[in-house]
Amino acid sequence: MQNIFSFYFIMGSLKSAGLPKKRSLFNQELIVPSLILDAVIIQMVEFAACIGAFHPKLALRVITAMECSIDFKETVSRFKLEKQWINNKDPKGAIFFPRFSQFGEIIAIKYIEDPEILSTLELCFYRSLIWGLINPDNFKKYYSESEKELNEKLSEYTEYSSIIGQIDHIPTLEEFSENSRSILERYEKLIGSLPKISQSLRDDAISLGIEF
Repeated sequence: MQNIFSFYFIMGSLKSAGLPKKRSLFNQELIVPSLILDAVIIQMVEFAACIGAFHPKLALRVITAMECSIDFKETVSRFKLEKQWINNKDPKGAIFFPRFSQFGEIIAIKYIEDPEILSTLELCFYRSLIWGLINPDNFKKYYSESEKELNEKLSEYTEYSSIIGQIDHIPTLEEFSENSRSILERYEKLIGSLPKISQSLRDDAISLGIEF
């Protein structure tokens, strides 16, 4: 299985928003607004953390697949990452993720497909899964607070409706959890079934009291 979890999520999210688009009539290069791409990557972090928090067995199967298909040099540290996250109560603060908007208003899709960028995004996805596994209560609190804040600002999103479509509903925690699980189910149908949880990963999870 290829390491495309992050790429699958990002491209699927962009496609649902009618993106990417061709640069011009005479230039077929595919592009996306960098602010939209940044927002999708943040959503990916939240998605992976949600899988870890609400669907730990599924998260552990994804981690097993990633560790089998990618040369993750820091898999030896796995759950030891917990020490770095003691003071980070939300995944956006705990996980490093690239911000493409610093490079300009428009980003060509070819840059996302760069092997080094893909590796960075995949590691971001991997760490987000583990953060969610370790911090389920923190994720629930984080999302509930974010949901309230986003609902209060819902009317402000109308200015982006021409780009990403009309936003008239912020998913509840339960809806977001179900949507996250459904995305991985579609992934399995398209790419193939996820492997069983590796024994070493199972042992690590059990030692930390992670129930799955």
